[in-house]
Amino acid sequence: MRSFAVCAALVAASVFSTQSLGAQDSQFPTAFFSEDTVLAAFVNLREITGPALTDSINAIIDIPALQRGLSQEAAEELAQRHRQAITMAQAMSVVPQALAIQGVPYVTAIAMTSPPESGQGIRVFALAPVPPGIDAAWVQQTLVQLIPRMPQTRVVEQIADDDRIDQWIVACRSGMAMPPDIGWSPSRQERFHAAAVAIGTDQALFWAFVPNVQTRDTVMAMINAFSQGEELSNSDIAMRVEARTVAEVLTQLRWIGGSVRLGGNLLISVRAELSDPAHVGQLQSSWSVATGLLQQRASSADARRSSQDLPALTHSNTQVVNALISALQPQFSETGFRIDLTAQELRQLITMVVTLVSESMAEVASALMAGPMAILGGEQQPSP
Repeated sequence: MRSFAVCAALVAASVFSTQSLGAQDSQFPTAFFSEDTVLAAFVNLREITGPALTDSINAIIDIPALQRGLSQEAAEELAQRHRQAITMAQAMSVVPQALAIQGVPYVTAIAMTSPPESGQGIRVFALAPVPPGIDAAWVQQTLVQLIPRMPQTRVVEQIADDDRIDQWIVACRSGMAMPPDIGWSPSRQERFHAAAVAIGTDQALFWAFVPNVQTRDTVMAMINAFSQGEELSNSDIAMRVEARTVAEVLTQLRWIGGSVRLGGNLLISVRAELSDPAHVGQLQSSWSVATGLLQQRASSADARRSSQDLPALTHSNTQVVNALISALQPQFSETGFRIDLTAQELRQLITMVVTLVSESMAEVASALMAGPMAILGGEQQPSP
């Protein structure tokens, strides 16, 4: 059962690793820096190699630890799933490397909001530069091969500062409207540039999110709907109050972004610059309250297990929650915060969470079987 639970983690690790980004924020058409632009992400194709993806998966998935307590058959199944994940990751590096070898250094993902009346929601575009001397049709075909869900393509040209003409292949879903030829927002470009400078674009992945009015309205509407129509405990009410505070702050920030470094020393980083220094104190307070509530819930769950004389878990709820809080602890500054999640921390979290989930699933299965097995064993039910 644990081997089944960890399979999802293995596949997620391989898929996540193939979506790494990194490049210069100025290296795509300015029409994509409009007031509608909310996300820019860059995949450094040179970093998407088979060895880098393999090392990343091995760095965060501790197979020996996850195999402890398993039967020989289940342990071998888990090892096989691990090998399949490695094979899948290596296969996923083939197309990125083909583009990189031909001089296409990166692929950019851009997300833009749409007017509510258009019904298109968030529009996502993938852009790849066409290097001088490379056939644009080949780049177009290979980009669609890399992202088959975006078969609609178009060539976009822009005159650079030195009067050369830069070309990009833009891909999106069928039927999606391309951005207009005009609509450049210098102030919005400045925010994305600030994120790129602060975070750095030399890793496998770089991304930056800059909220606009539409995303703020959407998030707050979701928070308001989430807070109504239920009878909640005092703990739930307190947690939702803090969630609302965090949502209000994050929808007003200047930018939030991050990067991913692949390999055996994998590192996931998140940084944010807030629009008001006073918001830092609000986030610190919300973090303290929310983590305290999580620790209380974990302690209560462990106490219930103890009172019911249930077998001890490999990792208690309190241990898992404390590890999660420690790994995600923000480092606050005067104007923002950052979070760095190392491969070792992620490896520990995955091991603890998967083990806890698999042990819980085994207990549920055992409880479900207890009734039928008692009847098959010939136990008599008391007469009325």
